[in-house]
Amino acid sequence: MATATAPPKQELQTNPFTIAPITFEASKEKLVELVEQSAALSVVDINDKKGIAAVRESRLELKRLRGSIETRRKELKAESLEYGRKVDGIAKELTAIIEPEEKRLQHEEDIVKREEERLAREDAERKRAILRARLAALAECGCNPMASEVEALTQVAFEALLADKQREKAERDARIAEEKAESERIAAAQKAEAERLEAARAKLEEQRLEQERIAAEQRRVAEERMAKERAEIDRIKAEQAAAQAKIDAENKRIADELAERERQAELAKATAAAAEKARLEAIAEQERKESEAKAAAEAAAADLARLEALRPDHEKLLAIAAQIDAIEIPKVSKGAQAVAKKVSDALKYAANDVRGFCKELTAKK
Repeated sequence: MATATAPPKQELQTNPFTIAPITFEASKEKLVELVEQSAALSVVDINDKKGIAAVRESRLELKRLRGSIETRRKELKAESLEYGRKVDGIAKELTAIIEPEEKRLQHEEDIVKREEERLAREDAERKRAILRARLAALAECGCNPMASEVEALTQVAFEALLADKQREKAERDARIAEEKAESERIAAAQKAEAERLEAARAKLEEQRLEQERIAAEQRRVAEERMAKERAEIDRIKAEQAAAQAKIDAENKRIADELAERERQAELAKATAAAAEKARLEAIAEQERKESEAKAAAEAAAADLARLEALRPDHEKLLAIAAQIDAIEIPKVSKGAQAVAKKVSDALKYAANDVRGFCKELTAKK
């Protein structure tokens, strides 16, 4: 809105005294008109540049008029206390006309500020949501870094970190699955061996029972024959003794074979246990070596990060040495040459000291 041209001062009230009439820059009607005109102004959104400019221009004009009223009020009031009370009343009446509209226009201007604050709050919440998502993704991989460190990462750096942690988790899961499969294979082999030994024992027991049945049958036959003929008893006893000797020998052979098989089974079991123990010890040793290698790699990475962080300071300090080297000793008279030589040497020593300090800065901790 264009700046309103100041209208001629109008007399608002007849002065009963002999002092100057009470007049202001703008009449009540003019002020009401200005307020009605500005009432149509508003700011649509943060991009409404034209609306913002119009609101501001109208508000500043009303503010100027309010200041003009206040200034004129003070001028008129200074002439007479009674006159001043009348001036105050009229000024208050005039101010009451425009002040609400001025405040409304100020509110319109503040729309931009409130919108900017809202956008800032939304941006902060978006960043917090991204951080929570990042921490949750890393937690699924068994990684729990500090939130400030994760928040400082760029999206590319975070994706690279997450990929590394996911790869490490996949490797751990694969190694655990492999170890579980190996344990199950060994358990299955041991179970199969136990079943085989049990089957062998059952077979030997069956043979023993069969032999006992045969022996019982033989004894029955011998007893029948002993009842028939006394003379045949001695011969039968001899045959039975021979048969028994053979049976005893067979039983001894079977018992020895069973004992040998049991011994072989125990030996195989002990051998398998020793092999399993050796395998587990080898796995533990491998994990220890991997842990030490990982720790060494992490230490090296930390030292590299430290050196990278110190690089700007290192370069700045080295630049001081270069600046010292660049200092030229001016030509001096013969009487001052010895001192100039000492100054030159001192500068060289100082530059070398600076380089030495820089080496200490980047030395491995």
